[in-house]
Amino acid sequence: MLAATPGRCRTGRMKNTPRQELLSLAEQWGLKPNTMEFARRLDSEDPLREFRKRFSVPKMADVSVVDPEFIKKPGQECIYLCGHSLGLKPKAANEHVLKVLDNWGKTGAECHEHGYLPAATCDLYPRKLMADIVGADPDEIVFMNGLTVNLHLLMMTYYRPQGKRCKMVIESYAFPSDMYAAQSQVAHHGLDVASNLLVLHPRQGEQLLREEDIYELIEKDGDSIALLLLPGVQYYTGQVFDVPGITTAARKKGCIILWDMAHAVCNIELKLNEWDVDIAAWCTYKYMNSGPGSIGVAYISHKFRKSCERLPELRGWWGNNIETKFLMRPEFDPCLSADVFKLSNGPPLLVATVMASLEMFAEVKESDRVHKQHLLTGYFELLMIDELGASHDITDSTRPFHILTPSDTAKRGSQLSIHLAEEPKFTHQELQRRGILCDLRMPSVVRLAPMPLYNTYEDVYNCIQALREICANFPVKKTS
Repeated sequence: MLAATPGRCRTGRMKNTPRQELLSLAEQWGLKPNTMEFARRLDSEDPLREFRKRFSVPKMADVSVVDPEFIKKPGQECIYLCGHSLGLKPKAANEHVLKVLDNWGKTGAECHEHGYLPAATCDLYPRKLMADIVGADPDEIVFMNGLTVNLHLLMMTYYRPQGKRCKMVIESYAFPSDMYAAQSQVAHHGLDVASNLLVLHPRQGEQLLREEDIYELIEKDGDSIALLLLPGVQYYTGQVFDVPGITTAARKKGCIILWDMAHAVCNIELKLNEWDVDIAAWCTYKYMNSGPGSIGVAYISHKFRKSCERLPELRGWWGNNIETKFLMRPEFDPCLSADVFKLSNGPPLLVATVMASLEMFAEVKESDRVHKQHLLTGYFELLMIDELGASHDITDSTRPFHILTPSDTAKRGSQLSIHLAEEPKFTHQELQRRGILCDLRMPSVVRLAPMPLYNTYEDVYNCIQALREICANFPVKKTS
């Protein structure tokens, strides 16, 4: 059995890199790491191998982009490497959703108060499970709306430009929805976006944002910054940011920081309370496997909420104190928790899929999940470099493609972003034709994310073989 708890030094990094551990296992087992036998041995030793059976893995015959030429047997499953975009469906989701529908059908309006996930309180049921994953108190967690709506609600309340302190900070590669939200919030206050939205850029010729540049901006311009909107994990490159360090630096300069944790939750280890994070928001359909368009989550720390003494800028009946809610008073009596931000009642059908996923995560030992993540993504990286000639050095033009995601395991999660200077669309299409489901983010990045709960080392090995074949058959460019 693969070691469940990798050794770590005081910085949080593994004492042994994934490469070192994989090569050590290969030597111990008398196998070469670039073989199917090695991949299958890793799978046989995987303490999480049984969880894959609890997910619905798409069949190649059911996916429109798959070429039937590559289907070798009936019921052949795709290699699903797109969990960073949309996680696979837990099979248990069917039962959870049917229980909600059955309760509604049998009891009508009584389903608001009784039965499985009562509509009036359904969003409270996953809070403890969610809080355990992100390192928070359940009362600091609120399930509501979607991610961008929650970012807007938090910014409308806590982005209060005043006097010299009126600027907002965002990174240049931010997901477009975050960028649009930031731009519109600045404009909402009647401010010029060009001069009041500070945009962090990677250095010339680089793809990753250097953390020292973030610290430098905070130190230099912190007195004029009202709020920073940054990701815990960068969606395009997969880079993990120093959440506690940046949070501390921002606080010292009097700045509020809002963390978008969409690509962090159920991917990297989070300790929101320990890291003294003030506010954060995330979705539940990526690494959390709760289904397309599922409900979003916001986090507002008790300490921050009490110290600010600000009520939500937008309020609704569902944010009223539960003790006085049904007195139907015209005056707003706020909840003494993150629930104060709720505008409408929770959706039991969406919460049902959340419960299906979080109950499964509660069964998983976090050290096992993180260890497999390191080895699974590390195996991908090892084979890309050793077998395909990939490099982390984007300036090396002799390589067929480059890995943008940091090599340091403390600076990445499951995702590897590969930069293809030539033929990114062709590469993506050919992977999809072969039943390897991933995504392309323009202009030149294919994102691949093997997930500890449902991907295998054999998936990784087969993807590398497909990439080898695809790279060998790049279209010949016409010469003038």
